Amino acid sequence: MPAVSSARSGQVSAGVACLARYQSPSMDDTTGIGISGMKLFWKAEAELRRVTENFPFGSLRTLDTRQILYQSVLWLIEKYTTNNSDLVFCNSKETAIEANKVLRVNPSKIKVVHNGIDIEFFLKGDGERIRERYNLESKKVLVCVTRLDLDKRISRLLSVMEIIAKKRKDIVLLLVGGGELEEKVRDSIKKRGLSENVILTGHIGDDHLADFYAAADLFVYPSSPGTTLL
Repeated sequence: MPAVSSARSGQVSAGVACLARYQSPSMDDTTGIGISGMKLFWKAEAELRRVTENFPFGSLRTLDTRQILYQSVLWLIEKYTTNNSDLVFCNSKETAIEANKVLRVNPSKIKVVHNGIDIEFFLKGDGERIRERYNLESKKVLVCVTRLDLDKRISRLLSVMEIIAKKRKDIVLLLVGGGELEEKVRDSIKKRGLSENVILTGHIGDDHLADFYAAADLFVYPSSPGTTLL
């Protein structure tokens, strides 16, 4: 069977291509598509996450140090995986260009498949219900929906909130999501004195996400995943 991988937009600043890494490793059992290259990637990435997470860097404030190690090695894994696949899916023409330029993927192996979105689902979001639940009726609400993981740069977002909190008491960040760093993020919020300024919801099911998006005055997203760090 042919090996298939996928790529998505990566670094916000550089548009670097990056593998779509978080699909189920068991997908080949249900789709009938051989993805031996991706199996190698998932195994290598899991080990890389384990090693970098256990590095003695200390608090969440030094998370960017782990990111440098994590993403630098990840680039090598991504390059090997994509170049040993028979077909590489990208979610935009820009990502396809970067997959060729950065990962050196042969353009003949690249296919662009754009992301889809259910517009009607998000138009039905009930933001007022979320504002009432978290007592945010009189607040300016920033919403970030993300996985709490190494490549999401939550520490930077919390650092920004520290600055905002000193100047504006009416701005609250609604941090929506869970992940391997959830407890560290909760501890960091307390240590930074942001308990009144940042609300961490934990994991929220997809059926309810539209309500959280609708509650936002502004959506923020600090993540900068990718294959290189500039």
